[in-house]
Amino acid sequence: MSSPSIYDVSKQANVSIATISRVVNGKGKVGEKTRARVLKTIEEMGYTPNALARGLSTNNSIKTVGLLSTDSTDLYHSRAIFFLERELRKSGYDSILCCTGYDPVYHESRLKLLLSKQVDAVVLISSYYLHEDDNAYIRNASKKVPVMMMNAAVETEGVYSFICDDRQATCSLTTRFIEQGRKRLVHIHHSDTFSSRQKLAGICDALDAHGLDRESLILLQCENDIHAAMRAIEKLVKDGEFFNGVICPGDGTAVGALKGLARQRIRVPEEVAVTGYNNSIIARSSSPEITSVDNVVEDICVAVVDGLMRLFGGEEIPRTNVFEARLVQRESAILTKN
Repeated sequence: MSSPSIYDVSKQANVSIATISRVVNGKGKVGEKTRARVLKTIEEMGYTPNALARGLSTNNSIKTVGLLSTDSTDLYHSRAIFFLERELRKSGYDSILCCTGYDPVYHESRLKLLLSKQVDAVVLISSYYLHEDDNAYIRNASKKVPVMMMNAAVETEGVYSFICDDRQATCSLTTRFIEQGRKRLVHIHHSDTFSSRQKLAGICDALDAHGLDRESLILLQCENDIHAAMRAIEKLVKDGEFFNGVICPGDGTAVGALKGLARQRIRVPEEVAVTGYNNSIIARSSSPEITSVDNVVEDICVAVVDGLMRLFGGEEIPRTNVFEARLVQRESAILTKN
């Protein structure tokens, strides 16, 4: 039989995890009756406070956070890793990085590997970690340490989500296309993740709001690769499909779209406007430079680490944290708001 966790004690004593931490640390205001009930529950259950419950404030604490990334070569992931490690160092924490790839079979095993290293918390950087069929592996991990999810959410105790509002971002972006008279749009997509579904939903929201048939949207599926996007757009032009805007899920895909249009002598943005996503260095390095949605990855990473430090200190934080994206306009699409 496994030893009880802080969550078990919290449920049994009918108090928050933060209250358990304050009692164990001897810090913060806790009523005498509540304190007595918590201490009695700890004794009855044979609970041994771990690093989380102690607030991670002792010199003996390992002070390490595990980071799980599907692909560290991806620009979003590499930036997230950089910002997370930077903020953790500022707070006196080290990090352990595991790259899982996209195959779900490795997600659980790598998460268990991080937990075996006695990390104090885990950050899941990708929405790929949210599986449609079963997320028990995340729930099980959250019984041991806090789990912070970026761009995904699992409704369970001990899991905290930090999400850019992709749906609102693409809705606002699509609205700008439509108000400029660009109503025949292409949306390139290459995955079926929480984030991808939110982006598509936002586009459809804007079409619905303007009375446009969703069938007018051209869904173009291809691999997450510049050349794959280039070939897909080029084929669309060769097939005689008319469109005057391309909404891409990432800046790399947008570069591919630009290449495909250039090879077919389509002028950007005069004939076709192109937008990317992530506002990465690629958007600024391309020619023309790419209008891109900034999904505020730095802000989110700062909030993730700040949330962890507050949890470690015995505070409570919101389970869901939503951030507003920003549109950065450049040469590939001048979408001035009316």
